[in-house]
Amino acid sequence: MNLYDDFFESFPVQTELICSAAVKNKLAHAYIIYSDAPDVRENFSILLAQIAACPNRNNLGQPCFVCKICRHLVRRDFSELYELMPVSKSRQIAIGDNKDDYGTMRWFQDVFYKSSVSGAMSKVGIISEADCLNHQAQNAFLKTLEEPPAKSIFILNTANPFSLLPTIISRCHTVTLLKNDCEYKFSGKTDLILALARLLMTAKKNLQVSEEVALVLLDVSGGLQKEAEANISPKWEDKFTEAENPVFQYTAAMKKRLKEKFEAAVTSEYLRIRSYFLSMIHTFFAQVYQLSTGVPFNELANADIFEHLDILHSVPCEEVAYDAVLKAEKLLEDLQWNVNEELAFREFCCSFH
Repeated sequence: MNLYDDFFESFPVQTELICSAAVKNKLAHAYIIYSDAPDVRENFSILLAQIAACPNRNNLGQPCFVCKICRHLVRRDFSELYELMPVSKSRQIAIGDNKDDYGTMRWFQDVFYKSSVSGAMSKVGIISEADCLNHQAQNAFLKTLEEPPAKSIFILNTANPFSLLPTIISRCHTVTLLKNDCEYKFSGKTDLILALARLLMTAKKNLQVSEEVALVLLDVSGGLQKEAEANISPKWEDKFTEAENPVFQYTAAMKKRLKEKFEAAVTSEYLRIRSYFLSMIHTFFAQVYQLSTGVPFNELANADIFEHLDILHSVPCEEVAYDAVLKAEKLLEDLQWNVNEELAFREFCCSFH
């Protein structure tokens, strides 16, 4: 998998500068990858890790992509890759009580400082969604950034670098990879868009349409939990296998704690996917409103969500489109509170009747 070619096409300057720094042995010990696209953040983090750790870089600083280290980094099972991400129901990365507290800063720092075993050019620490680091965790990590271990590189990726402490930002090189749109990736995305279009265009004076659209919203929303578990489960298989191995002597309390951590990780992933689900609802109506005011279709940030719709021939008037935006905003505001989701969706859909 050659990530270099993909990123050189989209972000040539940033990609070349990183490779040039590698050629001159001037890679920074810490980077912030700032992007509004989750896939861009994650994949560029891996490319940067390959550039830092590959023992067979060419004279342009590009990794070989075929050596054991490059291949394991893409699979994210490289022995000297240590990753930290939100695994709590609060979606915060906390400092943790001790080094055995998985998914916390103390755990991350402990595993990162373990002895090197592969002889790679660098040990790699990736913090995904670094904006989820709470202040205690950031302050603890600051000490590591000030005195980093030898032959190591830390990569923080985030959509909101401004939530990081200024002292963290100042000790990292920031690489900005903005696409100015949002990639919506969740099961049922197309069904959701088609349902919202139907709601906007045909729900007036038709209560049955409102009810049918509400059922689609509930169905898509209901599938997010299963999707979250499917996304997280493979990452925990080794941990559960280890827990059942007598060699590691897991107690009943340790197994219970592991299960709780897994459930928290699933909840964290669910909340992440759900945020995109709700964002798409608002984006759909916001872009319809933009079209109603005369904004050209090709200037929309997420014109791709209308891929399955002939929206250009059925844009409502500006007043109707604006009213729909207000209704979508009210739905999102209502869902911030502990309200019944089914009632909230039904009320939202009925408001178009």
